[in-house]
Amino acid sequence: MSSSEDPAIWELALSQTPPVLRWVFGILTLGLFTLATYLYRMNRDNMDRVERQIHDRIDREMGQVHNRLDEMSGHLVEIARNTRRPQ
Repeated sequence: MSSSEDPAIWELALSQTPPVLRWVFGILTLGLFTLATYLYRMNRDNMDRVERQIHDRIDREMGQVHNRLDEMSGHLVEIARNTRRPQ
């Protein structure tokens, strides 16, 4: 197969194909790309939603850890006051 035959094959295929069939192929191709775009956007939106949920959970748990640490520090200060040696 030489490269000079390739354009003739495409020209022959396009000239032999009825216009209605070309329109059908064009619409099917457009539908395929539209579906791929829709699936990509849906997946991206789902991933963004999951990422927000993860960030919210991490922020909430970090807040709980900070509250526990503050509470523990308060208890340690109270223990230090109660166990101070009288001088």
